[in-house]
Amino acid sequence: MHEAVFEAGWQQQELMKEHRNKIGAIHSGKGKEIIALDWTFSYHPYSEKIFGAKSAYDYVNQCGRCYQTVVTAVVSNVERLDGIAVEVQQPNYQKEELAYLNMTAKESYEEMEQVRERLLELLHYQKNRLAYRKRTEIAVEIVSQIETEGQFPHADYAFDQGVLSRPLTELIEAKGKHWVTEVERSRNIMWNGQWQRVDRVAEELKIAHPESFRYKSVRCRNQEQREIWAFTKVVRLKKYSRKRLVIVHEQSDLSDAPRFLLTDALHWDASRVFSTPP
Repeated sequence: MHEAVFEAGWQQQELMKEHRNKIGAIHSGKGKEIIALDWTFSYHPYSEKIFGAKSAYDYVNQCGRCYQTVVTAVVSNVERLDGIAVEVQQPNYQKEELAYLNMTAKESYEEMEQVRERLLELLHYQKNRLAYRKRTEIAVEIVSQIETEGQFPHADYAFDQGVLSRPLTELIEAKGKHWVTEVERSRNIMWNGQWQRVDRVAEELKIAHPESFRYKSVRCRNQEQREIWAFTKVVRLKKYSRKRLVIVHEQSDLSDAPRFLLTDALHWDASRVFSTPP
């Protein structure tokens, strides 16, 4: 690792590129690979001076915290799992900066120096606004870099709804690859000629047609054998067109809360979709 840091000239992007080169060689020929994209909060309760940390409301734990937002990518096969990308999202101070600009605004400025200072404040605000990247945008950039390097040519993608976006799915599909994600229960799908929430569709199926949830014994990528009861159908979604939906229960009486998986691979069955995330 120390040698790689020096070879990369202390440049983070070059270091990660060299790291992916080595990981790609290790994974080559070791079976089917999946690249998983994820994001998380990294908590730093004692300091805001850490890069990317900001005190803000943490809606996961429903309290105020000091944390970073981190977007990651890992590649896995049946034998191993390796990190291949990590990006810390710069905090968004747009609300605070705009409040400051509104509070300090004047109708007129008597001195040219005051005009210059005000112009610099406005330019800094605009620069920071344009530089801010959403975590979905960071995920797209990570995938674009991975695909440009070409170290994992046969790896499909898995990610959660936190990074799901149309630019991300379009990029993956343009590379001839497939993706699987878990969507929120409030997602609307076209069902019986009208838009309905997917959780309501699942409840309707459970009550009226429980036999539509077929039993499957699935060997997951970690070699764990899982029993599921799954319903699958190609449906239409807003923005994402036709995709395969899989509604999954892990109790035979369908009493557990269902999971809602979505993929662009219309030809995959429920077992393959369920087993794709690492």
